[in-house]
Amino acid sequence: ANTATVDGGEVNNAGTILINGGTLDIKNTTGNLTNTGLITTSNGQLKVGGIVTNNASANFNTSGGIVTVSTNGSTNSGTISVSSGTLNFNGRNITNLTGGTIDQTGGILESSNLIVNASSNVNFSTGTSTFNGTFTNYGTVTASSGTPMLNGLLINQAGGSLLVNGGTLIVRGAAANENY
Repeated sequence: ANTATVDGGEVNNAGTILINGGTLDIKNTTGNLTNTGLITTSNGQLKVGGIVTNNASANFNTSGGIVTVSTNGSTNSGTISVSSGTLNFNGRNITNLTGGTIDQTGGILESSNLIVNASSNVNFSTGTSTFNGTFTNYGTVTASSGTPMLNGLLINQAGGSLLVNGGTLIVRGAAANENY
């Protein structure tokens, strides 16, 4: 398979990046990926040594293949979709900013800490989701038929909504509902 490597620089996408076989490797912790366009992995690998910034109106789709992010601090204010394949924040944090949507309809989604800000949404329809740190919700989190697993602290802040509509939300740590 072919590999394209960016060693130490940043990638700023305002157009389309399609990974359909092969590997795009953005090396080093300064190898950040900023998306204002469309990124789709349908086969192959995307490796990001830095953080991912998925801006408003941007789309980051994992419909196959493997995406690995290796540095804390990724943010989403656009749309991240996981329909198949793997999106792995490699034990790192991601913040779903105001206006952002994370929509999992299949595949695997893994992260350490997830912060869901007010006026943002996280939807688990199917697939496997694992969060091994603190899951802090100020927005709306829905488990419609998926089974997200929270292996740490779940904090539902004032204004936050946790909706279980046919799915299963598994919390293997402490839970605090501060929505009062």
